[in-house]
Amino acid sequence: MCAILSCEDVESVIEDARRLGLSPDDSDAIGAILYRLRHSNCDLTDLGTIEAALIELGLSRDHAYALAIKALDSNLLRRPWTPVRPYSAAGARLSSAGRTLRGVLFDEDMRTLIRFPPDMEDEAYFVPDSVETIADRAFEDSKIKRVVLPKRLRNIGSCAFKNSKVESANLPESLEHLGEDAFSGTWLTEVTIPPKITVIPDGAFSSSRLRSVRFSGPVTEIGDMAFYYSKLEEVALPDTVRAIGWKAFDKCFELRRVSFPPSLRVLSFGAFHFCAALESVDLPPSLLAIDREAFWECGSLKRASIASALIIDYQAFCDDRKLESLTLPRNLRVLGTRAFCQCYEIKSLTLPPSLRRIGMDAFDSYRIKHLDIPDSVTSVEGGALNMGNLRSATVGYQTKLDPKAFAGWTSVTVRKPRTAPSRKGSKDGLLSRLFGKHRSNLILHTFSFSPGGSRPAMQRERRAGLLDFHRAKTA
Repeated sequence: MCAILSCEDVESVIEDARRLGLSPDDSDAIGAILYRLRHSNCDLTDLGTIEAALIELGLSRDHAYALAIKALDSNLLRRPWTPVRPYSAAGARLSSAGRTLRGVLFDEDMRTLIRFPPDMEDEAYFVPDSVETIADRAFEDSKIKRVVLPKRLRNIGSCAFKNSKVESANLPESLEHLGEDAFSGTWLTEVTIPPKITVIPDGAFSSSRLRSVRFSGPVTEIGDMAFYYSKLEEVALPDTVRAIGWKAFDKCFELRRVSFPPSLRVLSFGAFHFCAALESVDLPPSLLAIDREAFWECGSLKRASIASALIIDYQAFCDDRKLESLTLPRNLRVLGTRAFCQCYEIKSLTLPPSLRRIGMDAFDSYRIKHLDIPDSVTSVEGGALNMGNLRSATVGYQTKLDPKAFAGWTSVTVRKPRTAPSRKGSKDGLLSRLFGKHRSNLILHTFSFSPGGSRPAMQRERRAGLLDFHRAKTA
């Protein structure tokens, strides 16, 4: 079955997983992959698909395989999913059986407005009180500036006002369905979302002149490109929002402030890409994943506080050149490739004890001088710690460092393992554990192994649990 899931579906899976005895971490991992795949064409009953998605979240291959088997065997992922958008086209198409009133085409009983003449240049148009549905593309490309909608209106179809010059349109509280691209490209400047609308559809207000949006109901999802390239300045998302879709606020150049709700579970690909005026973000502890390029090229962003996320994916905060203050979540497992690349001004960095992988070119900071890499990290990829002024770093004995993980000369301190390695071939063994097959590519500036030193030095270093060596540039 392909992934077409509502937020409620994903949350029910997470709850069922915990009832089945899965740990909170494993339950959240299942939820995270479902949120990320919920609008894709992936088969959620395929073992390989689930296993690969879990490995991407930082789980070991064995753990991912076992968890995928358990999820499928327990029927967690084998259920009739609720369609995300159960109501599609809002109504009638152009028909010769319709009825015309002052050039506006309706159906016979005047309940559906089918087509508004695009060349009519009246300042305002009052939709008749009998109308319950504005059909797909009804006002598309029209020149009308103000539309007054009736109190009994229930449906607005896809592209209903697309590329029109509408500056004002009241959305009545009776409205139950808003179609995709309904107000895309309009001159609308402000809108209040009625209480019965729970999903802001894809492209609903994209490329519009919208500056202000207010939510009066329990909206659970902001659709893909919903506010793309609009002129929003500030957004207060309701406490019920769980997912922000693909490029939902992309290129909102004037957006300065966003209030993220405590219910938020996922930030999708490019959700706030190129929001050039955004200055700070505080992401809630409910968050499971920050997807690719979520805050890429936010040139004014100075502070990012992330309370929770299992993965910060590819280029999530890349090229945020004014970012100074960064707080990473304690449950973070994977820092993706180029996650904070070209963030040169980060002053300090604390990596959480849950972290397992640091991707290629993850960091580019000139201000960090010391870094502690926790024992949980198993892999640090090439260019991951491209910090020109980094003078010292501590790593776990089992961490595999790529030969090009660091930039320039860095003093690296290796924490002593609980079980001491064999003295025989100890130097080569240490390099082998650190750099694997690439150890021959390294030129060591100096290298000191604690057990060969004096007894007092041995005792001091044994208490500290450290082994030291200095690493020069790669050959």
